[in-house]
Amino acid sequence: MAALRQRPRAGSPPFKPRFNRSARNGASPHRNRYRLNAVLAFWIAYILTRPLGASLGDYLSQPRVDGGLGLGTVVTSALFLATILGVVIYLTRTRKDTAVLVPSAGERDRQNGSL
Repeated sequence: MAALRQRPRAGSPPFKPRFNRSARNGASPHRNRYRLNAVLAFWIAYILTRPLGASLGDYLSQPRVDGGLGLGTVVTSALFLATILGVVIYLTRTRKDTAVLVPSAGERDRQNGSL
C-alpha cells in the first residue's frame, strides 16, 4: 500500500528549502581561505576603502587652486555612478564573481546513494 502524502496547510510552502553547509560557505571563498568572520571581514573592508574613496572624491571635485582637478561634485558623482554601473554590468555578464561549488567526498557519496 502506497504511503499517503499529507497535503500542505493553507499558506505554507509546498516544500521546505534545504541549505547545506557547503553551499553557504562556498559562496564566500575568502572567508574559508582566511578563516575570517563575515562581520569582521566587512568592517575591515569598510575601514580600508572608505577613506580612499573620500580622498579620491575630494581630489576630483576640489578646485585646481586647492590642489584638486576641479571637476565639481556633479561630474564627480556622475563619474562614480558610471564606474559602479560599469563594474556591476561587467560582473553580471561575465559572472567572474561567482564561486564554483565542489562537493566534498562525503556529499558526493550521499548524492550517489552509496552511504
